[in-house]
Amino acid sequence: MKYLKYLLLLTISIFLSSCSNEQNQNIELKGNAMGTFYFIKLIDVPKTIQKEKIDLEINKTLLEINKIVSNWDSLSEISLINSNKTLLPIKVSNELLDVSNISLLFHNIKFNLSNFIYFFNDDNIILQFLYKIFFTLDI
Repeated sequence: MKYLKYLLLLTISIFLSSCSNEQNQNIELKGNAMGTFYFIKLIDVPKTIQKEKIDLEINKTLLEINKIVSNWDSLSEISLINSNKTLLPIKVSNELLDVSNISLLFHNIKFNLSNFIYFFNDDNIILQFLYKIFFTLDI
């Protein structure tokens, strides 16, 4: 009888806790940017975070990225560099400098990897995998 009371108490507490309000939510965001579409699914987000604020921050960030690296915007930093007809230096943002340095890094990795792979046979699966990553993604 004593165990029955504990079992009943446990069952009631589990039932009541399962009926409580959820503290988290799932959020789905979608939109278009840079000539394509995006779909973001956030899982188990606290309810204190509003979907509208996240959407606003994403759109704000995408607009900032467009100002820097958009090929379609003739006033973006990258377009101004590409259309420059002089040899005079152009001031660029730290973000564009970071993107340029990262692309140079990937270029160097790709170049060195292609020279490195030349000396190995086709049986090395890891090198083949790395080769495919850098050459099929065209980075």
